Amino acid sequence: MSDFTYANLILAKNTEIAKAHLEKGAYLLDYDRWACVLNPNNTQAVALSDKIPVLYYAHAEDHGMEFAILQHGKTVSSFCVYWEQKTTDKLFSNINAENFGLFDFSQAEISQIKALLSPQNAADSEDIFSMVQELILMLGLEELEFVAWDYVTGNEEHYAVIAKG
Repeated sequence: MSDFTYANLILAKNTEIAKAHLEKGAYLLDYDRWACVLNPNNTQAVALSDKIPVLYYAHAEDHGMEFAILQHGKTVSSFCVYWEQKTTDKLFSNINAENFGLFDFSQAEISQIKALLSPQNAADSEDIFSMVQELILMLGLEELEFVAWDYVTGNEEHYAVIAKG
């Protein structure tokens, strides 16, 4: 079975704010640097982004990966790729890597993200899958496997649940 992860991530230092705004049935999970907010219809992200920045992250290991950074109810950065799709400049047009600063990434780390997620690097890269795996490591998301509301519901003992709405 391949990994499928679908989560809204916030910095762990913002868990108290998230706890105060959890929707009924939502979970808040601990992942070191990150805290993960899960709810059945993924409606939590936009509302929560009015209070704190949110990194929406989806990784279907066999199909592709996407992320979006939300702030003040709006998407300020995004990237979506499917493994079989051809890489074009348009694929990289909405990344706005400087917005990773909202999650305490340093200028040096942001420069690395920019260099990694660029049309030039994609052209030189062996494949887009390897590039995405490197991004996952850079963001510290490698431990998020099989994290989605459907997986956690009924299996709470397997996850580091901080709070439940």
